[in-house]
Amino acid sequence: MTLTAQYKVQVIAEYEGDASMTIFKDVIVQPSSPPVQVALIQGCNRVFSPNSSFSLTAVYNTDPKTTTFVWQCTDKATGSVCFSTQYKYITLGNSETITVDKDIFFFGMQYEFKVTAFDANSRTNSSITCMMYSSAARDMIIDVLIEGEATKTGFIDFTREQTAFKAFVTNMGIVNRNNLKYTWKISDSSGKVFNAKEIIVYQNSIGVLTSLLNRNTLYSVYVEVTDGVRWGNAT
Repeated sequence: MTLTAQYKVQVIAEYEGDASMTIFKDVIVQPSSPPVQVALIQGCNRVFSPNSSFSLTAVYNTDPKTTTFVWQCTDKATGSVCFSTQYKYITLGNSETITVDKDIFFFGMQYEFKVTAFDANSRTNSSITCMMYSSAARDMIIDVLIEGEATKTGFIDFTREQTAFKAFVTNMGIVNRNNLKYTWKISDSSGKVFNAKEIIVYQNSIGVLTSLLNRNTLYSVYVEVTDGVRWGNAT
């Protein structure tokens, strides 16, 4: 079926003993799109080095062909729109994924990113915010981000036995990969932390039994990565 198109469904009821008792009814059906909902901003809520570029992706549930985006960045120290080291306001893209070039942000700052998705079919919008923390100038940073492997919409797929998350080091070329150590933590919105018996750790990825998760509940997935010299974390 096509959204916005109308379809006629005919229901026929008949009595085998008397054909004259046959009746029918036409019902007009028009499919509608669900409200847009942004589940998360992938690649956010982490420490980053201003010497490296980074990308942020909105994870949402509607048709990409009918969904548009508006991105905003706020300097948490001043409450103003983000500006670069050249003291020019930073312009962000309007697609589901944006890339911010290196050498734009200041060291030792906190930046809030907000994305608003607009869906033309359902005529709804949804927003979400996240934080990016720029490192100190002398910090040896591992740029790391977390991706969920359960579903592309950011919501848990309860048909699967296990829900998985994986950490990606984006500046792997400058770290000692042989010494990389990952520390994982999963907690729910009440602060309860899953114990070691409830999660399965595969070094740079983890799995948690879907049966241990509750619907309509927010979960926080945290990873800390170090090679003994550099460090990084992401949520």
